[in-house]
Amino acid sequence: MTQDLLIQFFDNANLPEGKVSTYYRVQSELENLQDAGLEGTVAYCTTLWSSIDLMARFYSGQLVNRNSTGRISRYLRGPMGRNGKNSEILLLFRHACAHGLGLYAFDATRKSEVRFSIDPMAEKMVTKVGSSHYRINPAKLSQIFHNSVDNYRQQLEQDEELMKKFAKVYRKLGYFTMSQA
Repeated sequence: MTQDLLIQFFDNANLPEGKVSTYYRVQSELENLQDAGLEGTVAYCTTLWSSIDLMARFYSGQLVNRNSTGRISRYLRGPMGRNGKNSEILLLFRHACAHGLGLYAFDATRKSEVRFSIDPMAEKMVTKVGSSHYRINPAKLSQIFHNSVDNYRQQLEQDEELMKKFAKVYRKLGYFTMSQA
């Protein structure tokens, strides 16, 4: 049963007719945006954050829509291996993408506005370019995310408690029915 769920979710295989893995679907959307040369857009970054949020739900076992920031923060620090400051900046970038196209967010801890720019050619994932301005390379963020998914999948095969959380969320969010047009 455990392997079947993992294969269905991560590989979009062995699903009943007309069903699609939510993970597979969001990855397909990211690939479509990349193929269209849109990796440096807010649309790409927002879709990437949807992927990260989806995996954070499975990792945490949370189905409720409350405390998404805490859930994502734990995934950033856990499977994605981002440290405190780096994860704070990434969370602010997530807020900037999710809550407006202006690419700015308010840092409540420091009571200041933070601005972002997207640069798929930047050398690092996060580069500070001013006192409150950061350049984000979405390709590097995506690479780190996909590595975290591989690591998470391996952890699932070895950690019974983590697998219970995954199975709980999978029952509600693991797949959906494609509508027939």
